[in-house]
Amino acid sequence: MLVPGDDEEDAGTVSVRDRKEREQKDIALDAFVDHLDSEVAGKRTEPDFLVE
Repeated sequence: MLVPGDDEEDAGTVSVRDRKEREQKDIALDAFVDHLDSEVAGKRTEPDFLVE
């Protein structure tokens, strides 16, 4: 889940949360989009942006 807010909009970042309640803040939007593109290209079925 992406959490866009005023601060993130001003900084060009996003906060990312997953279903396991893990969160990472202040991710550059371009970096997140690049990661999503690689997940799609690799046909991964489980997201792996936030790992323990």
